[in-house]
Amino acid sequence: MRVGVSTMTTVMTVLAGVAVRTGQALIEATPTLLCGLLVAGILRRMVGAEGVRRAFGTGGWQGVLRGWGFGMLLPVCSLGVIPVARELRRCGVADGTVLAFVLAAPLLNPISFLYGLTLSEPIVILTFAATSLILALILGEFWTYAFPAATNRARSETDERLPAPGIKRLLAVAETTTREATGPILLFAFLGVFGSGLMAAALPHGMLQASMKYGDLTAPVQMAAIALPAFNSPLNGMMKLGLMFDHGNSVAAAFVLFILGLGINIGLVAWIVTLHGRRRAAVWFTAVVMVCVGISYPLHAALPAPARMEDHTHAFDEYSNPFTFGSNLHWSMVTDKLQQKAEVLELVAIPLLTFTLLCGWAARWLQKHYNVEGWLTRPPATPSGVGKYDIAIPGPVLAGIALLGLVAFSVLGAYIYYPDSEETLNQLQALRADVAAAVAGARNPNAAEAARKKAEAIRELEQMDLAVRKLMVGVYIRQFHLSEQQKARADELREKLEAIRDELLTGDPEVAYERMRRELGPAYTACRNAYKHTDSE
Repeated sequence: MRVGVSTMTTVMTVLAGVAVRTGQALIEATPTLLCGLLVAGILRRMVGAEGVRRAFGTGGWQGVLRGWGFGMLLPVCSLGVIPVARELRRCGVADGTVLAFVLAAPLLNPISFLYGLTLSEPIVILTFAATSLILALILGEFWTYAFPAATNRARSETDERLPAPGIKRLLAVAETTTREATGPILLFAFLGVFGSGLMAAALPHGMLQASMKYGDLTAPVQMAAIALPAFNSPLNGMMKLGLMFDHGNSVAAAFVLFILGLGINIGLVAWIVTLHGRRRAAVWFTAVVMVCVGISYPLHAALPAPARMEDHTHAFDEYSNPFTFGSNLHWSMVTDKLQQKAEVLELVAIPLLTFTLLCGWAARWLQKHYNVEGWLTRPPATPSGVGKYDIAIPGPVLAGIALLGLVAFSVLGAYIYYPDSEETLNQLQALRADVAAAVAGARNPNAAEAARKKAEAIRELEQMDLAVRKLMVGVYIRQFHLSEQQKARADELREKLEAIRDELLTGDPEVAYERMRRELGPAYTACRNAYKHTDSE
């Protein structure tokens, strides 16, 4: 009977971990997936196939360079890049250019770039970005050499007619965006986020906390095996990079995480397999992994070593199961972890994506019964521009404005997601009180209540650590500078939070309470004084 109960508990822990990590990845991907769908609609209905080919070039190293450059501007992830890449290929852009775009787009965008500059050493992020260009050029030339027949495709003679200026053009963008959302991207998105669930099934809680240290020569290979299947959004990937440098992990492994962790997932692999077949896809991804891992070692030697190196890290906790075996699991623990992942951007994007899917299914139903496509692309009976205020703006110009607007919106989103110091400090004050109450409650003599309070304390400590990171980025994007004192006080507070969390996870709640009582208050006060009123300076 005990064996049966133990087996059932293990199975439930694995299933709960899969559900949490899959759901968290889906929530994480929602904003950037929505952006990718919108960009694909703009390219198809405003720029048109000819305009896209002109923007991305005809192939070769110049096309790869353009693909890399455009990719770095768009706020998409390794799932959100798929609808855009599908549109590029439909327009006849060279495959080498498309693949360079696919690799580059999820790595950096205006928001994640600022985030990375704040939480990691700027020289590291700038070097990683420049090296990603070298990687794209190498792999673009490799594709051209290995598969010359598939590199440049002829211009299609059946390019779609662009919708007429006016309301039809906007409706066409919306119709294409919603229909794309209900197409094959659904399957690829599910596969992409399910990869994170599979990692949770394979890796027990805390398994990676002592891995990939600075001097470990196998760290890049370990990271490639872990990062490839899982999904990482640009922001979350940058957060992991920051944690790696905080804890003195391998620089080579950090580069592999940057390229393979942010740039690739199972869904993207599946899309490229359907596009080019298993043999070509296998050759391509083998080359990507080999070149990436090969470049990582010289980078490790060239870049400065971390200031401090610790014996454990929480940077990779999200790759493993969030629950320990033997935990007294209940449904609220799963929902709590999913709710924690949904922050400001996600809470806006989730209903928007749901609405987009509903509209997409409605658009597909309409297309079966009515010739919506023909109506949208039918030339107007009377020419536009006949009225005093009726000005026809070329589609590519409108598309450029829309894409720049998308970049501007992502920057605005950064200021919303990372509020000013006063607001974040108020949040920190409230979280500190919640942490104190929960840690004190973890000493409760009632085992069930103590376990509940311990889980609550760990959750509040993680939220407080996230708020400290938001404080740093919020100040940086407003002043483009953090003083050494601000960095030191924030790092010190995060160290205290991590130490208390470790005591709760592996030690005695009484020790965690005493550490919190002695150390958290002074560290919090020092951090608050360092950041107070910085936005008005």
